[in-house]
Amino acid sequence: MAAVYDFVSFQAFIIGWLLHMTMGMIWYSMPVFGSAFVRLALKGKMPTKPDPRAMFAACVGTATAIPFFSFLLRVANCRSAGEGALWGLAFGVFFDSGLNASHCFFENRPFALFVLHRGYHSVSLAVIGAALGRLCAVE
Repeated sequence: MAAVYDFVSFQAFIIGWLLHMTMGMIWYSMPVFGSAFVRLALKGKMPTKPDPRAMFAACVGTATAIPFFSFLLRVANCRSAGEGALWGLAFGVFFDSGLNASHCFFENRPFALFVLHRGYHSVSLAVIGAALGRLCAVE
């Protein structure tokens, strides 16, 4: 696994991490899909303060996933923003959705919540893929 991190530039890591976290803040904001998230995941009860464990998990999860995604783009010889966006969309729709389907079906979560989360990951990975694909094109 260390070889994956050696193969990823610090610039790509920071860009990917910041984009994913920013996209999450936008996607789950109240004007976008925040009210749907509260209704589906939190049973309509808005917490009085954010859970720091959730933010920590998001930061760590992103910090481990982005280097691997950047590595995937390198191995695939991604050389443009368009190629990166397509890889990101494919990775989000097929890989991420396939792995996380159990959360919906076996944990008895609403299907709409599954779609909401997978939409965020697919769109976010497409945007990150475009940015990292562009970065690969100029290197």
